[in-house]
Amino acid sequence: MEYSFISRQTFDDLIKRYIGSLAPNKKEKALIDQEKLQKIKEILLDPTNTK
Repeated sequence: MEYSFISRQTFDDLIKRYIGSLAPNKKEKALIDQEKLQKIKEILLDPTNTK
């Protein structure tokens, strides 16, 4: 099986275009960074802790 991958530059351009096309209130949640992932995990593991 052969895979064909896009370049890093192409990937970055696609992400920028995708984020740029979103409404302002959707941009923050479009991609999950490590910090946001940690908060999500904490809430899922302890739903009473939503700070």
